[in-house]
This record gives sequence, structure tokens and C-alpha cells, in this order.
Amino acid sequence: MIFLLTYIVALLLVITYQDFKERAISWWLLPLLMLGFVIVSLKQNHWYQYLINCLINNAFCGFMFTIITTYFSVKHKSFVNIINNMLGIGDILFFVVLSFCFSHVHYIFFMISSLFIASLFGFYFQYKKQTIPLAGIQAMVFILYYFVCQHFSISLQNDYFLLTFVEPKM
Repeated sequence: MIFLLTYIVALLLVITYQDFKERAISWWLLPLLMLGFVIVSLKQNHWYQYLINCLINNAFCGFMFTIITTYFSVKHKSFVNIINNMLGIGDILFFVVLSFCFSHVHYIFFMISSLFIASLFGFYFQYKKQTIPLAGIQAMVFILYYFVCQHFSISLQNDYFLLTFVEPKM
């Protein structure tokens, strides 16, 4: 398991480096990363529950892209293709690859928090007149998120810990 986690972190570091340096990531890193996520996740979860989590996560991805496309299309009063205009294809594929690592509550929490952190970085990159290395920022946030979860023995495939914070107390 240590080898597999080292493999995943190494791939995420390469993605971070490439995205910050070139504002692009190599396509072949994504299937390798997805394979690592699938293996680790299936060791922690039954395949049926894992499949449901992946379907819900990918539906959330589709929902996000639909909302973003609708927002910018309404704002510009014509259809706006967000791919390569607002988001790179690597960023979008990275969202999908991440969906294979998390339970659905963890995925939604991670996406919201990592996109918030990326928006903070966005101010700096906008000042420098550069594009935002979204996949690279999310890869860095994932590494940090993963190590925090490991430190507190929180499984990325179990929503119990996160749900205790949003559950109403009686």
C-alpha cells in the first residue's frame, strides 16, 4: 500500500510541476493516476458502493460543467464552450480522474475547497497576467488533503466523518 500511495503522490507532483511550468499536463499521467485511485479505493470499499460513488461524482462533474456553461452563455448572450476558453481539457479530465478517488461527500467537499483555494491563487496569476494552473493547484491541495486525512485516520471512501459536521444536533 505504501508503494501505491507513493506512486500516486509522485504522479500528483509531476502534474503540479507540469501545470505550473507549461500550463498543460501530459495526458498519459491521468490514466495512470486513475488506475492508482481505483486500486486504492477498491481496497477500502466494496466494488458496488465504489461504482455508485463514481457515478454520483461524475454526475456532480457534469452538473458543475452544465452550470458553468450556462452561466457564461447567459452572461455573453450566446453559447460559450468552456473547454479551452475557461477551463483546459486537462483541468476537466483531472476533475473526472479525481472522481474515482472519493466518496461523493468527500468529492463535493474537496472540489469546493480546492476550487476556493485555486480562486485565491487566481488573484496572483491574474495580477501576473497568466492563466491559472488549476490541475496543478488541485493536485497540491489533494496531496495536503490526503495527508491530513491519513493523519486523522479519515477514509476518503467513507462519508461518516464529514457528515458528523453537517448533521443537525438534537
